[in-house]
Amino acid sequence: MPGISKLSYTRQFPRYQFSPVASNAFISTSNKKFGNSSLFMDGASDDIRIYDTGTALGSGEFTIECWIWLPNLSSTHGICDFRTSGANQIAPAININTSGQILYNMNGVTRITASGVPTRTWWHFACSRSAGNLRIFINGTQSGGTFSDSSNYTFSQLIIGSLTGGNNNPLDGFIDEFRISRVGRYNTTFTPQTEPYTNDENTLLLLHFNDYNGSTTIVDDIGDPIVEETRPALTATRVGNTIISTSQSKFGSSSAYFDGVGDLLRFTDKSLWIMFNDFTFEGWIYLTSLSEAKHIFDYRNVTTSQVAPLLRVLTTGALDYYVSGASRIAGTAGQISLNTWYHVAVCRNDTSTRMFLDGVQVGSTYTDSNIYVQNALCIGAYTGGANSVAGYIDEVRISNTARYTTTFTPSTEPFTPNNNTVLLLHFEGSNNDTTFTDSVS
Repeated sequence: MPGISKLSYTRQFPRYQFSPVASNAFISTSNKKFGNSSLFMDGASDDIRIYDTGTALGSGEFTIECWIWLPNLSSTHGICDFRTSGANQIAPAININTSGQILYNMNGVTRITASGVPTRTWWHFACSRSAGNLRIFINGTQSGGTFSDSSNYTFSQLIIGSLTGGNNNPLDGFIDEFRISRVGRYNTTFTPQTEPYTNDENTLLLLHFNDYNGSTTIVDDIGDPIVEETRPALTATRVGNTIISTSQSKFGSSSAYFDGVGDLLRFTDKSLWIMFNDFTFEGWIYLTSLSEAKHIFDYRNVTTSQVAPLLRVLTTGALDYYVSGASRIAGTAGQISLNTWYHVAVCRNDTSTRMFLDGVQVGSTYTDSNIYVQNALCIGAYTGGANSVAGYIDEVRISNTARYTTTFTPSTEPFTPNNNTVLLLHFEGSNNDTTFTDSVS
């Protein structure tokens, strides 16, 4: 964790450290403006809250700002709310409506309506009160009118990512670099900063959202250096007779063996959710039977038509990427032979998803703007054990970036983890081992 502050001044309140109210809000390395991560909220009753007199804005100048990434505007997104109960309180409540407008509400009335919120890109939001004039800025440009505001904001509750009253209008997307200042930092057009903020004497709260993927700890920066922790190893639930086998391997001395009868590995950790982000799923497969379609990885649960991805090999030997009850990228018959190692990969880059076999793109590019549902990841079969792989899988890696967008040469060595790696399975061990270790270093 960060060490002792080396700043020459003293903040008037201690570092805040708190966790999200809802379990589905977490630190994510899959999308960020600065550093290695940001705060992810899934739009389902997530927010973070702080109760302290140090966050009361008072009657003087202030600035609330952050970076935001939204997948769409299909719902209302709460940015922050200082109220403690209903609408009619003298405290700011700020949200984004389905028309892409930022609404600044106070005492039950919308005081500023700012337009032009973009989607699927990082943009800077700022609300600044300077000399009694309150303004909203989007990417450094004022939008909406100027509100003459001499209100004394005394409420000390701060909600980030929804509005008060039971997680109303939760934000669906990412927030990074959230800062509250006791000065009006902006009163005219400006260029948003191109690097993380540093704490200064006017900073009331500064959240970098830097930590390992899946963390639910949010720390206020009071001037200490930010140190990212190593992500924890993810744990597999073994189903059926899945074992480590030294009979076959692509790298090292072993691989994971699936006997084709209900074998799979299930990962329930939310840091593996791919949602609407870039991702890469890849690994090496060696099949000994194609008596039925074999599922290499499957994010679906009991509903086969779910908006969730599946990579499989059909009985014809064709590689197939399947989403929402239909094949979206189709390979060709005979491309997968038995008793042969193949590298397979699926990559989403923005809204383009591609499938690769031994480094060569297979089938067409799938236009993919899906928001994938949040399910467990199953490797080697469908979640209930059907369509289990008969054969071996080695060197599985899931990344929160699109590692391949065109023809490439698959690695000739085992992968090494980096900041974009969210799961890495070498499947090394003794013959018949039942422990499957995620490599984090």
